[in-house]
Amino acid sequence: MFQKCLGVYYAARCKNIQKHFEMAVTYFDVNAIHDLRVEIKRLRSFFQLIEWITPAFPAKPYMRQMRKLFKSAAELRDIHVQQQLTRAWSQSLGVFLSEYYNILKQKELSARKRFAAFASQCDLHKEFVKNEKRVSQAFDPLSKETASTKIQERIEHLLRQILEYGENGHQENNLHKVRILTKETRYIAEIANKCFPELGYGNLLIQQLKGIHQTLGHWHDIQVAFEHLENFEAEYGQPDAAPPFTTQEVYARLSALLEEQQKSFRQDFDRRWEEFMTYINAHSMICVKILNTKA
Repeated sequence: MFQKCLGVYYAARCKNIQKHFEMAVTYFDVNAIHDLRVEIKRLRSFFQLIEWITPAFPAKPYMRQMRKLFKSAAELRDIHVQQQLTRAWSQSLGVFLSEYYNILKQKELSARKRFAAFASQCDLHKEFVKNEKRVSQAFDPLSKETASTKIQERIEHLLRQILEYGENGHQENNLHKVRILTKETRYIAEIANKCFPELGYGNLLIQQLKGIHQTLGHWHDIQVAFEHLENFEAEYGQPDAAPPFTTQEVYARLSALLEEQQKSFRQDFDRRWEEFMTYINAHSMICVKILNTKA
């Protein structure tokens, strides 16, 4: 039964969230913080899918506690990404950006305290059990045909949005929307492949979506890096205020490196977008409804 398959999917999300949560709280593990947020995104996409299938299931209030946990880990995750980037930049430039890295480390320690304070109040098990009943009640009365049709409609709706924003990708805000939408569509397509394989989306669509959102994720990380560097330079950029470890010339080289990386990721997105459009046009099971609707 498809209800059992979807129940197993929900249980897997809960199990993974709990596992990553414990590692994140105990060790502030970099991978655990990242994986915790990814699993919450998967759960959010699942709940939004349920709401699409049966509007009596209000996804946003049911996800309220998970969303709070997601946001509480956001600052820590952001700093981890910037630390990873900084180590890579140091290697590329042949210098150790000590004062900048030290500032990030101070921010990390403060973010750890805020995350730990919030996490200490979380009762994940209670939340999981409560929502398990809600998920079950939402799917129990449905036929497989209804659920299958609604999932297909959801994927096609998201793909139409991706096409709309992606075709106007010269606007940066649209690229952010494409990044978010391709991620959600990928997660739902994975559910469809697992519980409704007859829909025939296959792994190729998932790989296309994954390639786009990961590339735009790297592009977004560079955007955030520019913001961090601007804030750092605003505070320490004057000669009499800057710690005497790294010269202004090095940070000028770093800015040039970031611009080069951002341009490279944007070119990679353009290439992946062309491949994605080729895929959409080649698979009539998807493109007939999507492209005709756009026309």
